Amino acid sequence: MRTITMMEKKRLSLQCVCTTYVNNASVTGHTVSGSNDVHHWLDGSDVLAENEWRWMGQDGGSKPITYTKWNPGQPDNADSAEHFLELSNSWHGAFNDMRGDARRGFVCEARRNFKPSYSNIKLCPTIYVLIYCTLGLSANCPEGFENHGNRCYKILDVSASWAEAKVYCSVIGGDLAAIADANEHAIIAGIIQRVHGLTDVRHWVDGSDILAQNEWRWMGQHGGSQPMTYTKWDPGQPDNAGGSEHFLQLVNRAHGTYNDVPGDIRHGFILCGVHDTFYHRRAGDHSRTMSRIPGLCILIFLADCKDDVIHFYTVGLSATCPEGFERHGSRCYKVLDIPSSWAEAKVYCSVIGGDLADIADANEHAVIKGIIERIHGPTKDVHHWIDGSDILVENDWRWMGRDGGSTPMTYTNWYPGQPDNTGDTEHCLELMNSFSGNHGQYNDYPCDSRHGLICEASAEGGGQEIVG
Repeated sequence: MRTITMMEKKRLSLQCVCTTYVNNASVTGHTVSGSNDVHHWLDGSDVLAENEWRWMGQDGGSKPITYTKWNPGQPDNADSAEHFLELSNSWHGAFNDMRGDARRGFVCEARRNFKPSYSNIKLCPTIYVLIYCTLGLSANCPEGFENHGNRCYKILDVSASWAEAKVYCSVIGGDLAAIADANEHAIIAGIIQRVHGLTDVRHWVDGSDILAQNEWRWMGQHGGSQPMTYTKWDPGQPDNAGGSEHFLQLVNRAHGTYNDVPGDIRHGFILCGVHDTFYHRRAGDHSRTMSRIPGLCILIFLADCKDDVIHFYTVGLSATCPEGFERHGSRCYKVLDIPSSWAEAKVYCSVIGGDLADIADANEHAVIKGIIERIHGPTKDVHHWIDGSDILVENDWRWMGRDGGSTPMTYTNWYPGQPDNTGDTEHCLELMNSFSGNHGQYNDYPCDSRHGLICEASAEGGGQEIVG
């Protein structure tokens, strides 16, 4: 049985949106009514509001839990740290609240043939407006990557589990590297040896057999895994030692051979890659230019019939904050005091509909500092992750955003003497509420340290009505 933390489960897109519950359901090979003492993650959490348990879904789409089967005395939020829902087989499938960093099996759910329902909406024929356009795409690799033919690669010197490594690569515009053939393997092995020589370092790449034991695949994203057509296993591997080795590392001392390892060990290095689907480089072109690639843009309008007048509505976003956030102008914020690595913090914010906060100017810094001081007081020594990092280029601090969309920091408020990259391991940004008189100043810190986090979302948007 593979065990993971709650955030690794979410990162692997193993979404468990449980709206019903059957006591004798089969759970990953264990009958719930049997005697095995096993525990499995479900999608429930009360991170948005204490003791308000919800199915979290993705991208802020949480829903209240309408059916519960709590074990007697639960939830009890022991040590004020239990904010995630497990199914406990020793209690005949009853619910229990647990820390998100506990190691558990997990229950996955997917939906087939989903179609939206418009039964409560009276519409004239929906109008689809198709506009032929061109999409401007970058003609070289994402920032900080190096180009090899139609592929881009980046080594990140960050301690991370396999699931966290997926987050880091996604944030900078790629994914964990997948190796198509011997030529690509030679390129990757060459990059690693150029950086590290033949020292015994290990790098995460994208392979896993979590879907079916010993069926190794490049996992990709959103369920788009592909079989491995080229492999270079170290002699005797994969061996699934201890029944827990389901993720792929490259072993540098053996010239980049494959080895299976547990996903929760922390490698110091990650190998990210980008395919040529969106990025390519013209022969001999080393500048950051733009190429124009034809594409198809779709604008969707809904037409509502009333009073013999057609009212067109552009499909827009709600102008309110995501559930549980507080609004300040056009921005929304949520502080979560859940001990998390920086990568886990990115996942937490994404799940509830935001991202780690970035700070545009002194006014926004004052707002965020005020929220923290209101919750914790002005003198409590607390630390919270925000979105800054220099994982792309040492000492080039950026707001990382998503999918490679990082932006330079135009406003900073560093604590005196920071950033100092102590031990060459401090690549993520924390806000310190009280440290030798510090109030909300920046500090660089190891990304695998466990802090609270500050999430941010936009309150802008809203559909626009056009009367015709």
